[in-house]
Amino acid sequence: MRVSRPPRPRRITRRAVGMGAAGLVGAGIGVGLVRRRVRSTPPVGEDAFTVAGLHLPADATHHEIEIDDGGRVHAVERGSGPPIVLVHGITASSACWARQFAGLSDDHRVIALDWRGHGQSMAGSGGFGFDRMADDLLAVLDALDVHRAVLAGHSMGGMITLHTALRSPDRLQSRVAGLALVGTSPGPPLGVTFPPLVAAGLLAAARRPLLAADRRGKGLVPQGTASTVLSRLPFGSRADRVERAFALSLAGVVAPSAMAELLGAMADFDVRDRLGEIVLPTRVVAGTRDLLLPPFHSRRLVAGIPGASLTMLAGCGHMVMLERPEALDAVLRELSRTVGGPRLLDDTDGNVRDGVAVPGVGGRDPNDAEPMGRA
Repeated sequence: MRVSRPPRPRRITRRAVGMGAAGLVGAGIGVGLVRRRVRSTPPVGEDAFTVAGLHLPADATHHEIEIDDGGRVHAVERGSGPPIVLVHGITASSACWARQFAGLSDDHRVIALDWRGHGQSMAGSGGFGFDRMADDLLAVLDALDVHRAVLAGHSMGGMITLHTALRSPDRLQSRVAGLALVGTSPGPPLGVTFPPLVAAGLLAAARRPLLAADRRGKGLVPQGTASTVLSRLPFGSRADRVERAFALSLAGVVAPSAMAELLGAMADFDVRDRLGEIVLPTRVVAGTRDLLLPPFHSRRLVAGIPGASLTMLAGCGHMVMLERPEALDAVLRELSRTVGGPRLLDDTDGNVRDGVAVPGVGGRDPNDAEPMGRA
């Protein structure tokens, strides 16, 4: 049955506001959308996740990599061949790549990690800044002796990928030969740079309910109607109930205090003026129905990174790896083949729409409502 909007939405908004701010990068932009009418659905169990192919392979190898600040990063790998390294977004974990393990690990060495504070990884004394997380990524690549890999980053994982490529280019290029940026952004998720005092106020407002939830021993994901709505936001026009429940189950592992720290790192992230320094062959993938990081972010990436190409997936939302696994796998395979030989930067222009090249790299679709702000 359909449930009408609660007459007093304040409880939903306050519990959801921290997640909505994290939807600054992938978990719940636009808290006002929680006021929509939503459909109540019964809970989804582990058996449904198994049937839907949302569990990592039973024969995968698990690694625990010690980090120099006392932290520990959990990584999973399966298969042999050209390496593909997968890094997830905020509130997810290595498990979100289950369908890529199924689709790619027969002929590739597929590796996925849990960022600190996510999945089975633990944070050390260094906190959650992007410098620290870039070091975690490089430590994993070193520990697993990865060479000439495709590095695919989704949402916040794409931001950290960009940050690493610009902060430690030589070290990353000794391990990675190509980048795939999936549903991510080179700068402010809303496309606007706020004045410092305004930005500080917004960040404080986003952190407050998260820290309060942590003090009360509450989880990151609110319950009831708010949970239902938040589970819908990251998905596109064909949102699947099991996939939505799976995404929420991953978020439930993340501590609200960790999310509060990550918000600061994401708020400070802006490499729009430095995209021309990226020298690795790059593929950008976006869903046309991504509400959290809309397609104009991906167009900016392609416009700024030399030789980058864009794959737009019609009707797809933010969770590309779950919604369109075959299309994403195809992009990763193509990039892996491209970088398998001598490293050459492709200087051809062209976007890709569901695998078909279309003109106008970095061009703006007139149907995309890009907000005001620095281009």
